[in-house]
Amino acid sequence: MLTGVLTSVKVDLTKEEKVRIGRRSSPHWQLDIVDYSGHDNTLRVFECKRCLDSRGVALRVFDGSDAKFAERFNLQR
Repeated sequence: MLTGVLTSVKVDLTKEEKVRIGRRSSPHWQLDIVDYSGHDNTLRVFECKRCLDSRGVALRVFDGSDAKFAERFNLQR
C-alpha cells in the first residue's frame, strides 16, 4: 500500500495551461502539501495561506457549487 506526503511540490504548467486557468503571468506553480493514500486511492492537495488579511480559498472553489471556478481548477474526485 503506497502512502506519502510531499511538501513544496513544483508543477510545470505550459503557457496554454496558464491561459486556461487565468494565470498567464504565473512564473511557476507550487502545491504546499500533497498527500496520497493508496488504501483508498485518495489524493489530497493543501494550499496554505500566510497573509493575515487573506480569506484563503473558499470551499465552493473545490466542491462544484460555484460554476465560476469550475474551469479554473482541474481537480477530480
